[in-house]
Amino acid sequence: MITSPSIFISYAKEDAIVARRLANTLSTKNVKLWIDTDSLLPGEEWDREIRKAIRSSDFFIALLSKKSVNKKGYVQKEIREAIEVRNELPEGKRFILPARVDDCQTPFEILKKLHWVDLFPEWDVGVNKLLLAIGVQQSINDTVTSNAAKCEKQKRPKLKVNLSNDSVDLLKKLHDESGISQAEAVRRSLALLEFSSSKSTSDLEIVDDDGEISRIIFI
Repeated sequence: MITSPSIFISYAKEDAIVARRLANTLSTKNVKLWIDTDSLLPGEEWDREIRKAIRSSDFFIALLSKKSVNKKGYVQKEIREAIEVRNELPEGKRFILPARVDDCQTPFEILKKLHWVDLFPEWDVGVNKLLLAIGVQQSINDTVTSNAAKCEKQKRPKLKVNLSNDSVDLLKKLHDESGISQAEAVRRSLALLEFSSSKSTSDLEIVDDDGEISRIIFI
């Protein structure tokens, strides 16, 4: 994964709204973003700065639409510059990330060989794939699984049982003499302690203070 990757967004002015939306999303991630409306400063030689930005970027996102691919303009020059940069990179290195705004076809043969991502009809799915390619986000499935596990853990109540000295001694004796696990010793001792529970031993957490069983937590 690249640390704070730099990203160049190439687009035609007809797709400025989509480019801005994408830029706003990427700006919330750990990336260095280059988009002309924000990155070009007054007095700079824009042609030179654009070429320099493309060559210094880790990724080049080419927003493609029926309007942009069939239009003469600077966006075509940007893509040609990006293709030159890609040709200088090691084989298999990701650099140009074609992102379609609609069901268009590109006139560039090299882009036809690259896997595209569609930002339609599901914007979030397409953007997530871009973020995966850039290396700044987990897959949707991994994220959902991770979040679900965190929520489940937060929802489970915790019950602390403070034990008397006699009860602690009983648990330690059962544990030491039988060789069974502490959790299993607790489970078998619940009846003796006149404490009933339907929870499984996997839900038990033994709190060991300086080698002494001080309390039991049901997670």
